Amino acid sequence: MQKIQFLFIVLGTLFQQNTFAQKTSESLSKAQKALDENKIQEAIQITTQIIEQEPQNAYAYYLRGLAKYAFSEFGASIEDYTKAITLQKDFKDAYYNRAVSYFWLNQNENAENDLLKALQIDSTDSRTYTALGSLYSRIAETETDKKSRKKFLQKAEQAYLKALQHNANYAPAYYNYALLISDENPKKSLILTEKYILLKPQDAQGYFLKGILLKNQKKYAEALQNFQKSAEMNAYNAETWLELGFTYFLLKNRTEACLAWQKAEKLGSSEASKYLQQSCK
Repeated sequence: MQKIQFLFIVLGTLFQQNTFAQKTSESLSKAQKALDENKIQEAIQITTQIIEQEPQNAYAYYLRGLAKYAFSEFGASIEDYTKAITLQKDFKDAYYNRAVSYFWLNQNENAENDLLKALQIDSTDSRTYTALGSLYSRIAETETDKKSRKKFLQKAEQAYLKALQHNANYAPAYYNYALLISDENPKKSLILTEKYILLKPQDAQGYFLKGILLKNQKKYAEALQNFQKSAEMNAYNAETWLELGFTYFLLKNRTEACLAWQKAEKLGSSEASKYLQQSCK
């Protein structure tokens, strides 16, 4: 009789654990859904409740870190990512996202360490290689020593190449790589940008970058088409209207140039105001 009772207790406990686990899983799904729908405060509330009930749940800390990051609370997000990593040593996404928070806090060494750790866990992740390339590119911009700057630019290029080696259709790597070499190798940069546009045809930034590259090559009519396409997709980018104005002006269409600069000025471009005063009186 005692054995039967003991078995009943164990089974009852297992049932309670499974029920609790199911509720936790449902709550995590709700938190993820809230994040996807940009209901950030709701996501924080749900994940905090999970953590209070289950303080060893690494994924709850991770999701709360994502939510705090969405509020630009980078230090607080790092704390949650760190807790998630403490609970789950091989949590690649937590390392990656902690690196992103470190990036925005200009803690380059910490960001690099976390990205490299994420790559130790998964050496084929194109997203992480691309982030590493962006980090090295930014470091290069701040370097005053030419040799050091060149070294970081090379490391950035190698990271982007690694990203594309593991995923030939990873669009962000094409875009960032194109930006990296836009001055030194504009022809290759244009090829990379066109590849990006094929992969992301609805992204205004791709057409904007292509317009810049074509304008620098004095292909003004083609540049104009790309700036117009970019403006159609995102009419609230002051830089696009500014460049449209420049391109119209180079094509000797002063009327359209002034109209484009007026739109750029309304969107907050002080540079557009200067050109309006100089050329559109």
